[in-house]
Amino acid sequence: MSRLAEMRNLTEDLSRSYDDRMAALSAIQAEVQDARDATRHEVAAVRDARLEMAAALQQNLAEDKAAMQAAVANALAGFNSDRAEMAASQQMALSKMTSDLREETRAFQADVQQAMGQIHSSRLADEAALAASLRQNRADLFQQISNSMENIGKERARMAAEQRDSLDRDRAKLAADTARFLNDTSNGRQAMAAAQNDALQAGRAALAANNASFLNRTSKSRQSMARDQRDALQARRAGLAADIASLLGRTNNGRQAMAAAQHRDLRAGRAKLGADVSATLGGFHTTREALARNLAELAEIWQDFAGAMQSRRSASGVAPATMSTAQAVAEPPAAPVTAEQTPADAPAETMKAPSDEAVFSFLADHPDGLRLVDLEAHFGMPRIRLALIVNRLIEQNKARKDDEHKLYFAT
Repeated sequence: MSRLAEMRNLTEDLSRSYDDRMAALSAIQAEVQDARDATRHEVAAVRDARLEMAAALQQNLAEDKAAMQAAVANALAGFNSDRAEMAASQQMALSKMTSDLREETRAFQADVQQAMGQIHSSRLADEAALAASLRQNRADLFQQISNSMENIGKERARMAAEQRDSLDRDRAKLAADTARFLNDTSNGRQAMAAAQNDALQAGRAALAANNASFLNRTSKSRQSMARDQRDALQARRAGLAADIASLLGRTNNGRQAMAAAQHRDLRAGRAKLGADVSATLGGFHTTREALARNLAELAEIWQDFAGAMQSRRSASGVAPATMSTAQAVAEPPAAPVTAEQTPADAPAETMKAPSDEAVFSFLADHPDGLRLVDLEAHFGMPRIRLALIVNRLIEQNKARKDDEHKLYFAT
């Protein structure tokens, strides 16, 4: 009974040690999972921060570009407004000068017409006075003749010839005087008309010359002003284009410098994160290897214990029922015995673990995927040791795991 109690206590100790090791393994796995989750969160946070910074940079660039375009548009609008105002003022000044010139031309024409009217009125008045004088002289002559005929009626016959001769002479003289006066008047009028025509032609020529000179000066002034405005506008546009190019260059350089700094920070963060992940994975691998060694030692201890118990039962000659009872009490719940073996025919030495290539080949022969229980049934090894081999294959990118269906595939 004391041996049975000792075996029971040993079995319970081994079971508790196995439970403790499994709990520690679970805790390590949880820590590794937490570290992986934290690493994923940090990577996601870095990626989100980079995306936010890139969006902010793009927004700032768009705002700067919009402000620059608005400033250029306002400057061009101001140039166009100034040019339009200057053109309007020039057009107004030209219209005013043209209107003044037209008024002066109309006044000059009115003066000429008035002078011509005065000349014509004077000529008509002179002709009317001459005609009235002639009529008056004729009337006076007729009156004298009538008086003479009445006073010297008796001498009419005698003096008729003399009177006719005198009258003929007077008429001839009057006709000559009248013709001479009319000729002088016509010559004076023609000379006056020629002088007025010459003065009018000279005035028109001077006015045309003045108009041509004024229009020429106005055209040259307008062309010079337009040329100056065009040169100033081209110089202003060139300066504005240079300022815009300089601003775009500085903006591009700043953006490139900021992007380079971000890339450096991101590379440094990635390097640091990779170092942290590598350190974490190294610690995990170290812990996992230590756990595997502990499990291997536990398996060897259990094999030695099972062999020693079998030897003791064989040497003591205990009845089969008693041995069955002792075996049932001493056997742990997770003995490293394959499905094809029984506790009676379990080997005393430790079973050799399959190589990574053997497990990879077996996975490659089953493209639909395998579970750990399938690997355990094929290789006759505990699934905890097979899980270590499969994890090494996953780290070497030779296998992958479907977490949803708990299947392993060769890659």
